[in-house]
Amino acid sequence: MQIPVPDYISYIDSVFAEYQYTPIEQEISNIKEKIGLDDTKFFYWMSDQFLHVKSISDEQFPDTEKAQQKQITFFCTKLNSYLKSDLYIQGCKDLLVHYDTSQSKYGQMFCTSVLFQIQSLEIKHKATLVQSPDIQERAIPSGKSEDGRGNLRYVGGYCVQSSLYDPKKAVRLNSSRQKVSYLNYLSDSFANLSSSSKHADTLNATAKKQNKRQSLTNLSDNSFEFFEQLNKKNRDLETFENLHTHGEFVIENVKSKINYDV
Repeated sequence: MQIPVPDYISYIDSVFAEYQYTPIEQEISNIKEKIGLDDTKFFYWMSDQFLHVKSISDEQFPDTEKAQQKQITFFCTKLNSYLKSDLYIQGCKDLLVHYDTSQSKYGQMFCTSVLFQIQSLEIKHKATLVQSPDIQERAIPSGKSEDGRGNLRYVGGYCVQSSLYDPKKAVRLNSSRQKVSYLNYLSDSFANLSSSSKHADTLNATAKKQNKRQSLTNLSDNSFEFFEQLNKKNRDLETFENLHTHGEFVIENVKSKINYDV
C-alpha cells in the first residue's frame, strides 16, 4: 500500500493549526512564511521523510493484507528511534539552515510535527486493516434516542448543579440573588416540565435518579437544547480522523474549538 504524497501546503497548514493560540504561534508562523517563499528544499526534505516512513512501514508490516495492533506499536517505536537518529537530526539542521531558522529552538519541533503528520497518514492506512468488519460496521449511537437524550438532560442538570455548588467548579456570583436567578433560568420544576416541556420524553432519566429530597436539577428546555447543541458539536469533533491528526492532544483540541465557537 503506497503512501500518497500530498500537497506540502496541506502539511504546513495542518502543523501550523496545531500551534494556533499557543505562545509559539508567531515563531511557527515565521517558519511557515519562509518556506512559502522558497518551497523546493522543504519539498525534497518532506519527500525524503515519506520514503523513510514507508521503509519502516514495509519492514513492520510485511503482510499488507493483515495488520495487527502490535505491528502498529512496533512501527511507532521504530519511528521514534528514527527521530533520535543522526540521519534525521542532521537532515533537519540542513533544512533549517537553508531557511535561516537554525537558531530558532522551535525549528526542530516544527520538523517533527510534520513527520508526525506523515506518521498519522500511514497509521490511517494500517488501522483500517486492524479493524475487523464487525467493528467497522458497528453503528455508533446517534444521541437522538429517548434514553440517550434523557441521559444528556440528566448530565446537563448535574453540570449546572456542580457549577453552583462544587467549590472547584463554582461560577463566581456576587450574591445569593444572582445564584437564584441563574438557577431559575437554567432549571425548572419537574411538575412544570411534565406539563409544558417540548421534550417531555427526556424527563424520565432524571426522574428515575431523584432521591427523596428531589435535589437533582431538572434542566429548562432552553438549557437542554443548549446541551444538545454542545453534545452534537462535541461528537462532530471526536472523530477517528481528529484522533489520528492530534493524537494525545485531541481532547484539548476539541475543547479549544468548542470554546472558540461559544
